[in-house]
Amino acid sequence: MFCEKCGKNIADDSIFCEFCGHKNKEEKSTPHKKEEKKKVGGLTSIENETLKQMASHLEFFGYEIEKLNSESKMEIVAARHTKENNIVLWQIYPSFILFRTGLKTSKSPSSEIDDFINKINKILEITKVYYEMIDNELTIQFEAIFNGKYDKEIFGQFIDFFKNDQVKMCSVEEFNKLFID
Repeated sequence: MFCEKCGKNIADDSIFCEFCGHKNKEEKSTPHKKEEKKKVGGLTSIENETLKQMASHLEFFGYEIEKLNSESKMEIVAARHTKENNIVLWQIYPSFILFRTGLKTSKSPSSEIDDFINKINKILEITKVYYEMIDNELTIQFEAIFNGKYDKEIFGQFIDFFKNDQVKMCSVEEFNKLFID
């Protein structure tokens, strides 16, 4: 089916457009649906309005939203998905929201990995990539910063760029050799 507002092709069972967030049809009220919404209770506890709108948008994409406890004044939100990479978002300044996702590998750091990451950072659109050791595992971190007030269309494009950068890196020929094989 097509979105009533922006006209983009979306899944037939979509209630909200994944591009602009427009509600295209009414959600059927069932006990199961209400139960799912209770699990996503973290959305209501988010104080920063920009962060809350972004989390709500990600919820439309099928992410489960949870506000994480933080000892600092920064709000941190986890967006978990069954088919997409999980994303952690946090407010680093009122209008600066940092997005991060990580991929773990059993490989060890090497000069080849360093060279690859330096090369890949030159071709990515909005994302910066680095690695760190977490619990003795090499974790490739993807980070991008959204700056400004939330806008549905701009945020949808930002998420597309963020995901495309991850796909771009993983599709480079050397990736499998360095991180998987």
